[in-house]
Amino acid sequence: MSGLRTLLLVPALAAAVIVEPLVLRLSGGVRVVDPFLVVAVAFAVRGGESKQRALLCGGLTGLTQDFLASGVFGVHYLSKLVVAYVASLVGGRLIPGQPLTAGVLVGGGALLEQIVVLLLGVLLGSAFRAQGLGELALCLVGNILAGLMVFWLLDRVGRSRRPGSGSLRGR
Repeated sequence: MSGLRTLLLVPALAAAVIVEPLVLRLSGGVRVVDPFLVVAVAFAVRGGESKQRALLCGGLTGLTQDFLASGVFGVHYLSKLVVAYVASLVGGRLIPGQPLTAGVLVGGGALLEQIVVLLLGVLLGSAFRAQGLGELALCLVGNILAGLMVFWLLDRVGRSRRPGSGSLRGR
């Protein structure tokens, strides 16, 4: 990961740490958005198909979420790791910079995360809380909207840092 992108991951994770309890409180405990998922996907696909980058982003995001609240330590780590890795693979085949791309990556990541968590529950012999269809639909919409905002923000930050893109340094 480049230095700037590495530095941006830290405030993004800090924002996710702050946003998650606020969203849960405002929604009455219903998970309508998973900010950690959005951060994992957004940073995993920045800059192409780098699998190491995707694994690093997904791993750090999952560990952060596991440290905050996890019934079984490592469930968020593994689910975010899988989601970020698959997002980096799929993201390289989609048109970058398009809103539909961000929606597909974040929405697909939310569905994939649910599948990974359910499979982990079966493998570990534990009943992890699975989302019902209504909650899953709300979570998909919330994650896609949040993903669109984060992808837009990262594109704006990336554009302002490139030489010749409106900054005086590049002229």
